Amino acid sequence: MITGQERRRSLYDRHLEWHRVFSMYEVRDLRRAIDLREREFAALLSVPLETFRPWDSGRRQVPAPMLQRARAVIAGHARQTELLPLDQLANELHVHIRTLQAASPPGSSGMLGGVVKSGRSTPRVLQ
Repeated sequence: MITGQERRRSLYDRHLEWHRVFSMYEVRDLRRAIDLREREFAALLSVPLETFRPWDSGRRQVPAPMLQRARAVIAGHARQTELLPLDQLANELHVHIRTLQAASPPGSSGMLGGVVKSGRSTPRVLQ
């Protein structure tokens, strides 16, 4: 049997979860985690910049579905920009690793500075 004291304690522990109250600055924290400007993050979420700015500054509460979309965008953005080793990139592009090494900038001792996966298009080279 649950006493009143135990019930109150369990409600208190989960009150934020029950009312779906999120951190006012969670969208800002997500945006800063991937080092994007407001305009860029709003474009990733497909919302107008003037709609996004009050969410980012904490003046308006972010709707729960939009917050879920922001979390999904963060996960997708991380996959799109992860650094890949040359051998893994060569396998993904179906080319020999020497082809990628030959594309390295002059004076870099035959190694690329790093390669970033940019979606399904051709990767770009970091220097």
